[in-house]
Amino acid sequence: MTNTKDAPLTPLARQLAMRIDTKKYDDIPADTWYFNGVYMLILDNDGPDAGACHNNTVVGCGLLLDEREPPDDGAGPYRKLKYVPKGIFVRPLNNNADTAAILSGIGDYSDSHGAFIITPRWSSPVTQTFPQPLDLGTGKRVASATFKRYNIPLGDAYVVTDYYCEGASFGDDCWVADLTPPPGHGIKRATIFVILTRFRSMDHVLLLRPLYDERFPASFTAVVDQFLKAARLGPDLTAELGRLSGLAASTRERYAADYARAAALIAQRTAPQPEA
Repeated sequence: MTNTKDAPLTPLARQLAMRIDTKKYDDIPADTWYFNGVYMLILDNDGPDAGACHNNTVVGCGLLLDEREPPDDGAGPYRKLKYVPKGIFVRPLNNNADTAAILSGIGDYSDSHGAFIITPRWSSPVTQTFPQPLDLGTGKRVASATFKRYNIPLGDAYVVTDYYCEGASFGDDCWVADLTPPPGHGIKRATIFVILTRFRSMDHVLLLRPLYDERFPASFTAVVDQFLKAARLGPDLTAELGRLSGLAASTRERYAADYARAAALIAQRTAPQPEA
């Protein structure tokens, strides 16, 4: 992102720009994670002849780097690029019948499966007004600044919020969760519970990023404190859980005969049947 054509944003300006709703940037994402086979959603409708239609689901199959990009040093679990790629090659999913029909007639369809490239673009400008004049690194105090975002118009497919996935079950599917506490905010207990109880086991959930920076011990302490604070039960909830547990125990005792009969019926219905 940048507030002028050439000058990079200062850390303060970057934070201010990141706080602006992504929808005001025409849904252009702030960053993009890529690996071969990643599922993405097309955010533009600039190339319908090639299948580049808004909200179509595509699969990442190639990355065209900027020629200024330095070689990968091989350190770390992922590579952080210094420049926005010149494009990401994608191909439509098989269930996008309209897109497949458009691309099936091209000469190399059998080899490329209709792969085409999505290139970066600028978003519309967004003007942000500040409560008080700020110096964004230009040496001048300003009351407002105009920001634009530059990135590839591809969004993450199948991304849901913590409250959106409430009541859902991911079963044996492997999902990636982001549990990093937002800057200046803690994590709500309901958020932790909802996210981590959607999976059959902890083997089916991966974290998007580390919860703390190993270079800074204070960040580890801050994360632990926030999780302990979120996991602590308040006195009202503790009392309510005790009340419900007592009611459950008395109900089971009151209807002990009915519970025993139900267990016997279940055992009878699920018992292996002798072969004919």
